[in-house]
Amino acid sequence: MKRFLRSKLVLTLAALVMIAAAIVIPLSGSASSSQAAAGSVLILSTTVTNGTNSFEAQAAQALGLTVNIVDPATWDAMTTAQFNSYKAIILGDPECGSPGNSSPIDPATQNNTVWGPAITGNVVIIGTDPSYHANNGTSGALTMIKDGIKFATSIRGHTGAYISLSCYYYNTASNTPVPLLDAFSSGGFTVEGVSSENAHITYTPPAFYGLTDTDVSNWSNSIHEMFDKHPPYFRELANNEDNIHPYILVSAANTSSARGTQPPLIFPFNKPTSSHPCLRQQRGLSSNLRMSLRPAVSQYVITHLLRLALHAGISPSTVTS
Repeated sequence: MKRFLRSKLVLTLAALVMIAAAIVIPLSGSASSSQAAAGSVLILSTTVTNGTNSFEAQAAQALGLTVNIVDPATWDAMTTAQFNSYKAIILGDPECGSPGNSSPIDPATQNNTVWGPAITGNVVIIGTDPSYHANNGTSGALTMIKDGIKFATSIRGHTGAYISLSCYYYNTASNTPVPLLDAFSSGGFTVEGVSSENAHITYTPPAFYGLTDTDVSNWSNSIHEMFDKHPPYFRELANNEDNIHPYILVSAANTSSARGTQPPLIFPFNKPTSSHPCLRQQRGLSSNLRMSLRPAVSQYVITHLLRLALHAGISPSTVTS
């Protein structure tokens, strides 16, 4: 009987090793578009133009997502749990309806302590008005919208966010607070209103592989807000080449209860091809992720081996030695 249990222990150990590999490898490997295909996104109606025909809604629908557009009263009445039931929330660009007027995002600013804690997925914050420019035929602006929403919805089991600052802070002074973004860090973000054509991609997570410098530049006012200050767990994706300040920020999925406690950015996506310049960086990030998970996985394996050893009448010291 003991021999049978010892054999069972060996087989179980092999199974647990495979489970550990399954836990670590997919997280450092892929979060494919098929993962984003199930679920729905929530859009605040005042932040888009033409409702379900808005560029943001169409981009989400193209990913196989259901789109739920709510008015300010409905948004205000929602709970954190309700926000958390969506793949992502979308605060889009109402096509720069009134430069310098942030009223379209006021409903989201007023209850940022409610929806903010629901956001544990990927976040992208864009300091320009891509829907306005997409409506005027700028193909790069449409690519920005599509890639941004794909990024925000690409982590299974977590609610992401796609946020455009449109031209809400047009011509504002440097170090202007953005109360909306207190959802992620109280007082953590300030911007300056600018009008610049020279945008440059500085970091490319896989969801944004299709976005180039050509796509983001020369829109006739490509950039409206650049960030003077942002939390360290948000990373610059693109900057204003005129003064090297970021205007698009991204933050990776965070499973902690407070986004401010998350570690440096790690993007668990498909590895780039061998010819892609980000390959070395991606390998390093994947290695960091595996190292961060290894203690938890090891503890899981050891705990279950000890339980099996006790049932088999084997000394726990034999298992752990």
